[in-house]
Amino acid sequence: MLDEGFTQENIAVSLGIDSDTVSNYKRKYQEKGLGKHTSRHLCGLPGS
Repeated sequence: MLDEGFTQENIAVSLGIDSDTVSNYKRKYQEKGLGKHTSRHLCGLPGS
């Protein structure tokens, strides 16, 4: 959603979460990448 131009605040409202949570997810994604960030959250991924 960030790549599509949505603001962190718009994303937070759309998902029903706090804008700080959006910021934290963005930071973690930038630090660790998608695979590392989601591997513990999603079932069925290799290594989860």
